[in-house]
Amino acid sequence: HYNLIKFHYCPDSINKDTFEMTLIYEFCNGASINKLLEKYGDLEEKVIKIYIKQILECLKFLNENGVEHKNLKSSNVLIDGNGTVRLADTLI
Repeated sequence: HYNLIKFHYCPDSINKDTFEMTLIYEFCNGASINKLLEKYGDLEEKVIKIYIKQILECLKFLNENGVEHKNLKSSNVLIDGNGTVRLADTLI
């Protein structure tokens, strides 16, 4: 789905002390909703409606494919350079 940040790969190495691993995602040129609110304050209602529609379409797609986001928050809702919503952190 276009509104999802794409997962590219996970290197085979896992830190044996902390059990941490690195996940590589596509780059999103833009900012999170969280950062936009901090920088510009409240968004216009028409913009909010556009973003909510895209978020809901993406969540519907995930649900239809048996995936729960489980970490939906403003810092994981990114807006790319074209003004399109991109959901991040979907593998949690």
